[in-house]
Amino acid sequence: MVGLAKVNKMLNLPHTIHLHTNNLGTPGNYTTTLDTMRALEAVPNDDKPNMHITHLQFSSFAGDNWGNFHSAAPEISKYINTTAT
Repeated sequence: MVGLAKVNKMLNLPHTIHLHTNNLGTPGNYTTTLDTMRALEAVPNDDKPNMHITHLQFSSFAGDNWGNFHSAAPEISKYINTTAT
């Protein structure tokens, strides 16, 4: 994924990479989403984002199981708001 983002930048393609994060729709998957976003910090972000994460709402769940799952949107939003340029 990092390699694809770097090549996308090198070729100056008109759209960022389109990511479906792992563990889509499962409790606790927000940590995977944050790890995915952090991995792309190594790619220069000079004039446009490095990625487009699809279905971000379904990649932002906290909890251990379906009985206690809940939204981790505040954690995802905090990361985006503190790292986006």
